Amino acid sequence: LTFDGTENYIQYSSFKVGPASSKYQLSISGFKGITSVDPFGTHALNNMYFTTKDKDHDRWRSNCAVNEVGIGGWWYNTCTNIRINNQPTNQYGINLNGWKALSFTEMKIRPVNCNV
Repeated sequence: LTFDGTENYIQYSSFKVGPASSKYQLSISGFKGITSVDPFGTHALNNMYFTTKDKDHDRWRSNCAVNEVGIGGWWYNTCTNIRINNQPTNQYGINLNGWKALSFTEMKIRPVNCNV
């Protein structure tokens, strides 16, 4: 949800998070959304490892989970553009690849064999 009330969505036919032994590696495919831009794929989050304040697995020179652009754990690549854990303010907002700053996000994940 953007600050002006516009709703957006991103959907993947496959969204998998690996086990701890793989550093919770993200595997995504099958993008579908209200825009032709795939914000996760465009910025190479596919196959990235999960970075937290105490485990720096991103490709940036500093830890994206604690520096000025990232707040909290995420599958960061180089800290920019995909910042779902940012503080929702009009200045920075939650950024998904150049979309308008988002005031609210939620992730909905269901098992493959779900009948819903």
